[in-house]
Amino acid sequence: SVTLAADHLIVPLRAEYLALESLAHFLRWYRDRRAPAQLAGILLTMVNHRRPTTREIIKILRTHNRRGVLRTEIPEDPRAAEAPSHGVPLVRYGRSKAAVAYRQLTRELITRVAPRIL
Repeated sequence: SVTLAADHLIVPLRAEYLALESLAHFLRWYRDRRAPAQLAGILLTMVNHRRPTTREIIKILRTHNRRGVLRTEIPEDPRAAEAPSHGVPLVRYGRSKAAVAYRQLTRELITRVAPRIL
């Protein structure tokens, strides 16, 4: 038996080729299982638009999964790695681009998922 811990699933994905391959396998597995949790979206993480590979992967993802990829992207941010070592939540650890992106993600998820719940 399956224990459901969530109604919606967010799939974090680093914009790299190996991760893209893994995503394809995961989505196939997820669909075959007919999992009760709905896919809320694919979240691009540790994004660095200066890398050509990153831009290419994002283009591929957004072209083939238009509605499945969340608009919000979590950028690479050294502060995101530093915050836990200081025992401080990221949103309270100085100025962080990643913290701003996570707040934006929260707003996006509320608008994307809330209508389905209510």
